Amino acid sequence: MHTLSKFDLSHFSIAPPSLSFPDLVDCISLKEHGDYKENFTVTSDPSLQSGYFLSKEGGSPCEAHVFIRGTTVYFRRVGRSDAGTYTVSTYNAMGKGYASFQLKITCEPSL
Repeated sequence: MHTLSKFDLSHFSIAPPSLSFPDLVDCISLKEHGDYKENFTVTSDPSLQSGYFLSKEGGSPCEAHVFIRGTTVYFRRVGRSDAGTYTVSTYNAMGKGYASFQLKITCEPSL
């Protein structure tokens, strides 16, 4: 009979999480003041996740305009300052998973 020590995880299928945006190549292009949402998938046991985190390269995202709820990233009335590279991440006891995308904002010419 095999007994498990409390630190032997070899008999469990715990793995680092993996995140992806299945419908997204790597860039989202929105008109200024536009709205959009993009779903992401996680290939790990969701009960082991610590939560999902959104970061923006070079600064913090404006939470009123770009935010996460569940496994969806929402974009609300985005502006020029919201453009940039974003990363969604999560982690569990075995490691970290993340996926990045570029947000581009197109502006209407002013008359």
